[in-house]
Amino acid sequence: MITISQNYTLQENVVFMLDKSIDFKVENNVLVQDIIEEFKQGDSKFDFIKLGKQTIFLIDINQELEPLRVAGFSVRQQLDKKAERITLVGNGEKVLAVAEGLELSNYQFIKYFKDADEKEFALNNIAIVGDVTAERVAEMNNIIKA
Repeated sequence: MITISQNYTLQENVVFMLDKSIDFKVENNVLVQDIIEEFKQGDSKFDFIKLGKQTIFLIDINQELEPLRVAGFSVRQQLDKKAERITLVGNGEKVLAVAEGLELSNYQFIKYFKDADEKEFALNNIAIVGDVTAERVAEMNNIIKA
């Protein structure tokens, strides 16, 4: 389920949606800030770093909506299957496109597998920190449930 949150912590899984031409600061974490600066200098549209069980993802927002949905799928591929929550830091339709791709790729039909409990993704909360309306989030949740 996609929800709206007021803040994030670097002790959880986080996706930073970055405009490479705009300055972005992460407080109290020089390592993450250095990784963001390196990402902004490069040509990559998607990158991540794993820090133990936590993963920090970086996505360039200067893309169309469909590649951003695919980036959401890429996040799901790299995210630990036992992760229950992830926070997306971004604004508007672009962060919703990543959330949609992530939520849709989180779906599994494993009902008849013997080891379904081992294969099942635990992700049940995608929080968005940024400028999105509750109406758009509710609409996105309804679309995904359909």
